[in-house]
Amino acid sequence: MIRSARQTDCQKLAELHVASWRDAYADILPKEFLDMLNVDKRSAGWKRVLGSSESKVFLHFNESNLVGFSAICPSRDEDGEGVGEIGAIYYRKYVWGAGLASELMKVIQTELLDAGFRKVTLWVFRENARAQAFYKKHGFAADGTERKFERGTACCDEIRMARS
Repeated sequence: MIRSARQTDCQKLAELHVASWRDAYADILPKEFLDMLNVDKRSAGWKRVLGSSESKVFLHFNESNLVGFSAICPSRDEDGEGVGEIGAIYYRKYVWGAGLASELMKVIQTELLDAGFRKVTLWVFRENARAQAFYKKHGFAADGTERKFERGTACCDEIRMARS
């Protein structure tokens, strides 16, 4: 089941967010950075996001277990006027490869089209070949735009991918 997130989901959403970052980025970001990720801080951040009208967050349940989520919004890039953005897609490691993220991708692409966006972008770590392959499978391609991700002890390159 896929549904919109509610304020009451913030804690579980934050738990999933932290766990999925630790799994997905174990070989990309420093362990000490990943160990410092804080569920309570993430929960507070999700409360702010869900309290605004800028983003839409969708939760994916497998039976009653929250296994994945996505966040979409208007592009936050300087050149992103009229462009939608996928700000996040994360899943629990034990469901990777099960096709659940593809189900969610269909939902969010429909949502972005219904909102009037004819182009969608997202950012992905250059070293995250797994995620890039997933996005390519769904019609995204690198558009040549790059930036640095720098937080605490973590520093790596990101590339932007786009789809019309």
